[in-house]
Formats: sequence, C-alpha cells, structure tokens
Amino acid sequence: MHFGKKDFPTAVNGIGDHLGMTPSRNGAPTKTTPVDIIGATAKAKRMPLEAFRKFGVNPAKRGKLSVARVDVYNAWGKVHSHFDLTPDGKGWFKTGKGSAGLFFPGRLPQPGETWLLVEGVKDAAALIGIEYNACRLNKSDMAAKYATLFRDCHVIVVHDVEDGPSIAGIPNLVTHFTRRGQNRN
Repeated sequence: MHFGKKDFPTAVNGIGDHLGMTPSRNGAPTKTTPVDIIGATAKAKRMPLEAFRKFGVNPAKRGKLSVARVDVYNAWGKVHSHFDLTPDGKGWFKTGKGSAGLFFPGRLPQPGETWLLVEGVKDAAALIGIEYNACRLNKSDMAAKYATLFRDCHVIVVHDVEDGPSIAGIPNLVTHFTRRGQNRN
C-alpha cells in the first residue's frame, strides 16, 4: 500500500507526525503515545511554551476533543471560567452566560506596574516570553468592571494592526480607565 508515493510505514510515520503522535517502537505502526496538547497548541500557535503555561493552561477534554484549557479571571481577580484552545482552532469560552473574562499570567497586576492589554492569548504569551506584563482581553473591548484590577498601574493597549474592530474598541478602554483614575498611555 502506498500513500503519496511513499511506502506504508513512512506514510504512517508522516501522518503520526502531522497529528502529533509518534509510533512507540522503531517506527512500527503500533500503539502511539498521547499528544501533549499544551505543547502542540503552543507550537501551532507559535507561542513560547513556558510563557503559555503561566496562563494556567491544563490539558482537558471538550466533548471528545483534546484541548488546552486556559484560566479566565472575573472582575474580582478570581478564576471563574476557562477558554479552550486546539492547535488548529480559534478557541471557545466555557459555555454559558458570564464565562468571559480576562487572561492573566498566573498573577494579578500590582500598583506601579506597567501592563500591556492585547487581544489574543498568543500575543500575551509572546509578550510574557520577553518579560513584559501582559493580559489578554476577551475581545477588542473590555467591560468597565475590569478596570479596577489595574488600579494604580500603567496600562498600554496594544491593538492588532490588521483588525479594525480592535482599533474601534480603544476609545471605550480609555474611557473605562480614565473614569477610574487609571494612568493611560
């Protein structure tokens, strides 16, 4: 049997590599080792693995689908929900109303710190990887109730250049912080 002009064992290895599974013995198509969903997601999304792990990511199941589950914080700074990512998908919040929130790298902002607000967990992980404080918004805007988490912090909004809605949400963010006496850049 041939697959793409390759012999069967080579095709099996190629398919296994593509799916993130590796044969367990000398390239023979036997039992495979499970996929490291966190590592596979970080690699596919081009995120530094250790920075991604700081966001409280754990392996989980969403139905039958293996996902990298990221902690989501509410306006009181408590983990209250989750966001599921796969190597080849956009991601989903926990089902149900009130599941959205912010993504922090395992800790909350402290007075005097500078924090960068970005739209994607990929962007936040990349910034954490180069030692910035970064928080992922759940969309291009942020509810006013979250501004208190950044009390006495310097906040910089980093929008997606190619994303018009991201830029459109900036005036609302500025309003939320100025109403609460936050520093803004």
